[in-house]
Amino acid sequence: MNSLHPESVSLTGHPIQDTDLNQFKFVYKPLPTNSSIRLLHLQSGVGDGAVIRLSMRTVDLDEKPQYDALSYTWNRPISVFQTKEERDNLKDRQLPVICDGQIVNIGQNLHDFLGAWQRMFQAASDDNDDRTVSARKAGLLPPTELWIDAICINQRDMDEKSTQVSMMGRIYSQTQKVIIWLGPEDNFTRPALQIIFKMQGIHQLQARACRSMTDEDGCKALGVPPITSSIWWSVFAFLHRSWFRRVWVMQELAFAPQIQMQCGLLTFPWAALSKAACVLYESRLGDTMDIWAWMELDGPKFNEPLFLEDLTPILTTEERLDSDRNLFSILNGRATGSSFHNIIRLEAARIGDGSRLGNEAYGFRLGTNSKEIIPFIPILHMFDSTRRSESSDPRDKIYAVLDIAKRDVHDTDLVSPYRRPLVPNYNLDTAEVYFDAAWYILLSGNDLELLSRKNLCSKNDDSGLKPLSLPSWVPDWTLALNETPMWALKPFKEGNWSASRNVFWVPPEKSSVYRQILTVQGALVDIVAEVVESESFSLSKSGVVAAGLPAVYPWASEKLTPGDVLWRTVIANYDEESYPASDEFKAIFYASWMEENRKAYREYYCEEGLSDPEKEAEWFRFVNNTFTIFPQEKEIFEETSKTEIKAEKCQESVAPSPQPNNETLQQKPRQHDAQPAQNSVASEKLLIQIEQPSFNNTEPEHERQGRPEENCAVFSRLSIANQAPSQFDIMMKQLVKSVEFPQSGQAEANRADIKVEGKEKDDHQDINSDEGQATTQPPKIRSPHSFSEREFDRLRLIFSSSRRIFRTRENYLGNGPESVRPGDQIWILGGTKVPSVLRPQENDKHVLVGDCYVHGIMHGEAFERQGFEFVNIQLE
Repeated sequence: MNSLHPESVSLTGHPIQDTDLNQFKFVYKPLPTNSSIRLLHLQSGVGDGAVIRLSMRTVDLDEKPQYDALSYTWNRPISVFQTKEERDNLKDRQLPVICDGQIVNIGQNLHDFLGAWQRMFQAASDDNDDRTVSARKAGLLPPTELWIDAICINQRDMDEKSTQVSMMGRIYSQTQKVIIWLGPEDNFTRPALQIIFKMQGIHQLQARACRSMTDEDGCKALGVPPITSSIWWSVFAFLHRSWFRRVWVMQELAFAPQIQMQCGLLTFPWAALSKAACVLYESRLGDTMDIWAWMELDGPKFNEPLFLEDLTPILTTEERLDSDRNLFSILNGRATGSSFHNIIRLEAARIGDGSRLGNEAYGFRLGTNSKEIIPFIPILHMFDSTRRSESSDPRDKIYAVLDIAKRDVHDTDLVSPYRRPLVPNYNLDTAEVYFDAAWYILLSGNDLELLSRKNLCSKNDDSGLKPLSLPSWVPDWTLALNETPMWALKPFKEGNWSASRNVFWVPPEKSSVYRQILTVQGALVDIVAEVVESESFSLSKSGVVAAGLPAVYPWASEKLTPGDVLWRTVIANYDEESYPASDEFKAIFYASWMEENRKAYREYYCEEGLSDPEKEAEWFRFVNNTFTIFPQEKEIFEETSKTEIKAEKCQESVAPSPQPNNETLQQKPRQHDAQPAQNSVASEKLLIQIEQPSFNNTEPEHERQGRPEENCAVFSRLSIANQAPSQFDIMMKQLVKSVEFPQSGQAEANRADIKVEGKEKDDHQDINSDEGQATTQPPKIRSPHSFSEREFDRLRLIFSSSRRIFRTRENYLGNGPESVRPGDQIWILGGTKVPSVLRPQENDKHVLVGDCYVHGIMHGEAFERQGFEFVNIQLE
């Protein structure tokens, strides 16, 4: 919450002399009781340009006054714009209004609402108007009295502010209605609402069924416009309005007995937004919508592609000019989170633990088939919900959910008698508030789940360990999560992981609580020996680390190759349907590795690549480690001959691009400076024969050629880092349709629709399994539209984008924070579900680096190790 600063300007726009300033400044009278609040009444005005005049009165909540409350954002309400000029010219000015004959300066957005309130109030004053009568019956008339925090609270009085904030939940729960002001209407508003209301008739399970479809087919099935339509930009822009990210709106929405959404003079129910967010989530169309919008906001320009002999496109990009964009924003990068996920987060806060909903108010939980009330909510999870929210005061990341916690959090007999109350106190600095909150969480139980909130945040400094001068074990709630943390994954939430075998944390005695040093009980498992060094996830570098493992992984009950351990570690060994992850991902990972292998080969054997040491190193990482990662494929590679690759331009319908060079790519590999001579021989055997994987997740090439729109899907593997796998499929569709693809008469003759139990055969099933067909069918490639493939890519993206693969001295393979380094230690701490990475200090204490996934110790297997015992250690 911000402070109000009166400006030296009169209502006529003329400067006010300094000597006269005090007579215009609004003076707050002290509130008589701790349950008192101030209410605003709008006085009549004439015309749109009329001066806004308010009157204020004080009431006591104990007397049950009737009033409405406003929920809005103090800052600019709009975040996404159609033009650069709109973005740059929008100013957050302070504007004057008259309150009890004195000037109060308020922000532009609040001033816009009061202007809308005034116009609606004027229109509603005509009792002879049928629309007024209808609006009165529907409860849509403008309020007569409002509670607005910016004016009704003396923002300069820290004691009053602390008292009023502590009773926010009561203020909003006693209202007749909460008006949510999203800001004035813009060009995106009506198209967005058109789509939002169109989604109201879509059932949740119907939307979920679209996950296994392409985005195009999913849109057709749901009866919505193609995801490439610019109308989805309107939805993206509307859901990215600032209100949805404001931290205080969780509480305001949660306690509202009735909700009225308002944008300009348009009103609509909150349920319309929550239903639309459900559809976007369940169908995964929301992810695609966000990707396309972000590509328009900050993505590069894609040059017209060249095609290889096998119709694989070669993509080059360049910087995209503002004049070539259609969306502009003030968003602070993608750390703001997905647009529709903000709605889901707010709806979860509104519902809470379900205690208010009644026995008949069950509903399907998102992502599940379960019909159950949301279970017990720890206060830590309340604070988690503020991580993707914004606040002008970082202390509000804690204070904004305290009243919700009173409603939904239920203490147990595990609460320590030494726990202090957590109440708003704006006389404390941010570090003190976060420190007290951390101890409050710890002393509410006997677990250390708090420690898992340490990592995966935006970088502060080189170490990333002590932001805000906090101890390493205290989370900094101001840092935005840059990917999905382990505590948000299904195995963590559903109890699949139990590295400490339910060994609890023993809280310290009174003399040691609320201290900078935290004493925990833990057992050392191993020491990190090798870590991927990369600014982002690198498959080839991860393969280098995994190649250091023995041929058979020593820490698994079944026989696992380095490749088996690597793919399971990359996705934390889970998927949305099962734990551990389905074995069908093995073939998908193999094909992904080979496709990256092929990409590295193409980029190396071109004019630019031959002079780029990094592209050379990338290629040789694949050359040197493929046989180790996939030992069962060595014989196939040795028997497969080299394939010549030529780059050919598109047909005349596609204009050629000057890059890359449109000449036959050279085949003979150059001797790598730092590699032995046999690498050259190995590279000749590897090259690009990854068109013929030995696993089952394949599809005949003639079937792919028969569907030209799918030839562009391999484009997704050439995308920039951390993009969803299908982002270019639709972009290339019209382009590829204009290209004449070769057709094989024999291929057409061999084509057949294969059915299994009345359904089309899945992409991962081997259609060459029948005896005698293996030698006659064409080479296979994997289908880019397989649901399992997209799921694997999604799991890899959300878990490994900001983590790094590491190997320990005793050959455990793990996936930990990007700040992990050799010499760090892997510990099992009592009261945690997953292993922790600690960094030993010279004073025999430790610094918490973060949590991690380590294959082979996630279920307590480390307890079987000789010498495994818990000792007291100190975290600083």
